[in-house]
Amino acid sequence: MRHPIYLGLALLAMGQALAFDSWPALLIVLSGIVPTFAWRAHAEEKLLSRTFGERYEVYRQRTKMIVPYLL
Repeated sequence: MRHPIYLGLALLAMGQALAFDSWPALLIVLSGIVPTFAWRAHAEEKLLSRTFGERYEVYRQRTKMIVPYLL
């Protein structure tokens, strides 16, 4: 998993919304925060690829972006 912090923060935000039974907060997390994290992770991927070149590309092919076996 190349971006565990984004998965952790998204799960934390979703968990808090559910724990406080706040469906509006859950909607904000799913429609705003999660897509923002995905956008940021893609931006980081570009920077890391430019910085580390072929080594990062090999690493990138071996690991999933956020969720193992899915993304």
